[in-house]
Amino acid sequence: DINAQQTLIVEQLKRMLNRKVNDLVVCGNTAMLHILLGKSCQGLRCHPFKPEFLSSQSETLCGLRVTTLPCLGTFIGADITAGILAASPQKKYKLLIDLGTNAEIALFNEENIYAASSAAGSAFEGANITCGMPAAEGAVCSFSFEQGIKRIDTVGSGSPKGICGSGLLDLVAALRKENIIDRNGTMSCERYELFGSIFLTRTDVQNFLLAKAAVRTCTDMLIARAGIAPEDVSEVLLAGGFGTFLNPESAAETGLIPPEFKDRTRAAGNTALEGAAMWAVSKTALPRNIRIFSPAEQPEFAESFLKNLKL
Repeated sequence: DINAQQTLIVEQLKRMLNRKVNDLVVCGNTAMLHILLGKSCQGLRCHPFKPEFLSSQSETLCGLRVTTLPCLGTFIGADITAGILAASPQKKYKLLIDLGTNAEIALFNEENIYAASSAAGSAFEGANITCGMPAAEGAVCSFSFEQGIKRIDTVGSGSPKGICGSGLLDLVAALRKENIIDRNGTMSCERYELFGSIFLTRTDVQNFLLAKAAVRTCTDMLIARAGIAPEDVSEVLLAGGFGTFLNPESAAETGLIPPEFKDRTRAAGNTALEGAAMWAVSKTALPRNIRIFSPAEQPEFAESFLKNLKL
């Protein structure tokens, strides 16, 4: 029942805010915004994937004036719009990567936006990984070797309970450096013991490679579509919960990002919240030329994806 879900969401937001609020600015993926506004999600279920709206909407819900940021495309939501605003587009191109089950990537400057999404699977969120978990208390979020000794950091600094996306990235990068994993992603042992009952398997590595290849292929194709070279990208911003803990060196080591991006990459934090605040205050304008495309529908996708499966 969409109407019941809508009422529940708005009432929960009011309680969370714990104060009198008249206006609310919201960003999120296209499906979430449809549910919030009580719109049908049927058009999002199958090809040709036609949402009820993409533009900014403003409605009164449960006595609260709710305005949504515009979505860029069916699978490129208003959280990416907010992220672009937060990055303050300039003359030189920037790259925004929001990693999740659906990786959303935007290459933009003050005039143009090239954006695409790719089904990356859920490895970055800790799913489909044997000992995987979200980036919650106890999740291994960082891993390295120091003089041959394992160094493990967890969210909240407690005992390891599982491996989240950033920990998985570090772990694969570190094991590759030690030649425990080869360039094809094959691990020399059936499983690598990390801590206690926490370990990494060969299947886990393969699931990571599938997710990594989807993101890297989408990134490479966006840069090619814009007609620029990697050196023309001034900054790479990693957004979302996974991006908060991500190590750019590990991202480059595994090929998640081009190696030349390593020193230009930073965790951008909650760009969705920052961009939504900017929209609420000033309705900041987006670059005027917006080009959306689907990487998987391009003839070069398969070859590029297979190339990017390697480490």
